[in-house]
Amino acid sequence: MNPMTQDAYDLMHNGALALARCEQHGMRVDVPYIHKQQKKIDKRIAKLENEFKSTKLYKRWEKSSKKINIYSADQLRDFLYNVEGHKIEKRTGKGFGSTDIEAIQDLDIPDFESYLKINKLKTLRNTFLASLEREAVGDTIHPFFHLHLPVTYRGSSS
Repeated sequence: MNPMTQDAYDLMHNGALALARCEQHGMRVDVPYIHKQQKKIDKRIAKLENEFKSTKLYKRWEKSSKKINIYSADQLRDFLYNVEGHKIEKRTGKGFGSTDIEAIQDLDIPDFESYLKINKLKTLRNTFLASLEREAVGDTIHPFFHLHLPVTYRGSSS
């Protein structure tokens, strides 16, 4: 075996062994820190919601609807495309106007800055922090590393 091939093999072999040890022993997670960060994010979301509710756009939305749920994709879609008359640039799988972050960014509405920040923070809180908290046993998580699944040869985990 040539030296470069041996180096590559050694790297892969040692890396796989290190990840196997990590799976077996787990990784420590600071659960109280996760809770602290979730509370910080909740406060930031509340502040951004108040900012969004003070915009002219929200005031127009309020006039056009009886009860507003800013997290309702159907209400947002109706307001943006039917009431405000924005052109649909991106559609959902069912053919409706999209209300995902990318579609809203493409509409380039300045009053939606705080709304987009809220969505990013909610994703951080609900997807990442909540997942770590949910998977922790005590203060440890036991991940599974998949070195053989991705076609791109990058690692993945669950």
